[in-house]
Amino acid sequence: MKKIVIMLALVLLSFIVVRAQQGDALSDDQRTLLDSVNRVRVTLGRKLTPLVPNPALNQVAQAFLDDLLNRPLDGFYNFLLNGEDISAVLAQVGYPSYDGAFVADLVAVRVRDYTPANVVDFMVNDYATSTRNGLVPQIESLRMSQGRANGVPAQHPFYHRAYREIGIAYAPNDENGRFYYVFVFASHPESFPVVVAEPGRPYVLGAPLTSADAIVYLPNEDARDPNSGARVSDFEFVRFSEQPTDALTCPSNLSDPWQSFDIALPYRFSGGIGEHMLYVQLCDAAGRSVTTSARVVIASGSLVTQTPMPTLSFPTPDIAGIVHATQTAAASATAYYPYAQTIEAILTSTAAPSATPTGTP
Repeated sequence: MKKIVIMLALVLLSFIVVRAQQGDALSDDQRTLLDSVNRVRVTLGRKLTPLVPNPALNQVAQAFLDDLLNRPLDGFYNFLLNGEDISAVLAQVGYPSYDGAFVADLVAVRVRDYTPANVVDFMVNDYATSTRNGLVPQIESLRMSQGRANGVPAQHPFYHRAYREIGIAYAPNDENGRFYYVFVFASHPESFPVVVAEPGRPYVLGAPLTSADAIVYLPNEDARDPNSGARVSDFEFVRFSEQPTDALTCPSNLSDPWQSFDIALPYRFSGGIGEHMLYVQLCDAAGRSVTTSARVVIASGSLVTQTPMPTLSFPTPDIAGIVHATQTAAASATAYYPYAQTIEAILTSTAAPSATPTGTP
């Protein structure tokens, strides 16, 4: 593993993480759920970036799902796995932390009526309806439950900028007729994925492009201190290249080859059919930079991807959601890293990136 020192102020800092956009071992149901979550983020999430699947997070989600499958239908859910909270489980599978703390959340769902094609839309409808009417959603995440217990509302992980990766587990239970789901949302300092997508299907990851035109999604978490409202960090400039180059000194104003940063930017690849690499350098106002990359394939012909459409009506569900705080892990010892500081931690810490688990370089 190569160590790349990230330096402050006038010294250029960057690290390179080569990412694949899609896990190689997702089942059809996991892909359906992933597309649905990312459709929500892209279309309803006010310019959020899509989440990238991570096999380690899939493993964590599966472990919590196996535990949920063994729980009685009328029992409370406490977000614990064999008495351990999600931070302990993430540490056990080797998921990187921010100095021992994690940016993570967990959603566990047990329903009678909703398959992978429509369960995410039900969750969105449940959250929106409950929020409008001042009610507690039938399905809460771990952080939402903890926030409610502590009087500090937490945002639904579908709509939170802090997350870059996701783990998904799903299983039907033929014995009781229910469908079981677990979603794990997380980020870590060695992960900074860039997502390149087809303009006509911007929330479908890993699919070949049908032309040279693409949309590039760039991570930029909620970069304001939740207490003071002060800006922690934010990107101002970005440059793209299809050839590996040394990191450039960050500019003080807009000039070629730099352009103004945005969460989603159009890009046209210069080559034809085949595999392409896109190298991205981002700079913040302090002159610090992060360099990352994405691999894409341009294919010939018209490719059609089946994407779940929203369900218009929702029957009364049988829910295994989150219940009263005294019955949950609201007082657990989960070690959380502050949401608003994840980019700042990447920019100001010494990082030793390793091959990320979502794919091979």
